[in-house]
Amino acid sequence: MAINYVQLTGNMLQPELRQTKTGKTVMSASMVVKGYGETAEDMWVDVQAWEKLAQNIADSFPTDKKTMRVMVEGTLKKDTWEDSNTGQNRSKFYLNANNVSVCLDYQTVGGVNYSGDGSNASTGNYQSANSNPAPQQPVARPMSEIAEGDAPF
Repeated sequence: MAINYVQLTGNMLQPELRQTKTGKTVMSASMVVKGYGETAEDMWVDVQAWEKLAQNIADSFPTDKKTMRVMVEGTLKKDTWEDSNTGQNRSKFYLNANNVSVCLDYQTVGGVNYSGDGSNASTGNYQSANSNPAPQQPVARPMSEIAEGDAPF
């Protein structure tokens, strides 16, 4: 059985956020994945994310950096179109992201508040851990505020 699952680690360039004609939020970015060995070449991969993930990526990208080291999990998708100049069919593969995580092997992040249940807003900016105080810890909601049957366990 074949499974379409991809996990790549590399440097993502500054993402571009836009709205589709139907009002959905989409993020597009390129990332470079380093090859291994003496003859291996770097590979450029287009990444796409939708809705909340797209917004979170754009909000979390450092404003003072050109790239951010990330691990992207998702599926390969194929985009096809007709070239307007030649009339020939064209296609390319891209990574449709399901999750994007910051890699801490070459960078540090700080100053991001955990939103927990969504009641606290995130600061939206990754910065050096040395330039900001420690992020606030999440605050649990009192059990009295959770309706019976709504608990996740």
